[in-house]
Amino acid sequence: MSSTTTTVTRSLPDPVDPMFADFFEGLARHRIVVRACTACGTRQWPPRPLCLSCHGTEFEPAEVAGEGDDAVVYTFTVVHRGFDPYFSRHVPYAVLVVDLAGLRLMGNLTGADPAALAEIGCGSAVRVAFEDDAGRTFLAFTPAAGATR
Repeated sequence: MSSTTTTVTRSLPDPVDPMFADFFEGLARHRIVVRACTACGTRQWPPRPLCLSCHGTEFEPAEVAGEGDDAVVYTFTVVHRGFDPYFSRHVPYAVLVVDLAGLRLMGNLTGADPAALAEIGCGSAVRVAFEDDAGRTFLAFTPAAGATR
């Protein structure tokens, strides 16, 4: 009898909307890039076809952060049950929404042992990080050294 090993990979969305292209290209370079209105300079996330400030329709890429930059947890959840085989192997894990450069962005907490999940809370200091997996890069955050809520 032969045994086979199944590789479990992360479920990946297929980003088809061109408004997200600069964001995903930035992640690949370990940078956070959003769209900025060329008329008024307002940065927006998530991307929209019209500027929320001036209703402009022309945008350019704007780099807002990179690895190690500081952010603050706005809200979070700790996941204890994985919804597919990949995530089931990583429970428990935290999903954060953070305030960063006037924007709210979402990503997983990485680089923390499960006991550290009890220390994360609204207002906690975190740092920008990136997870490279299955040929794609994902936005993530790590606890800031010495941070407490």
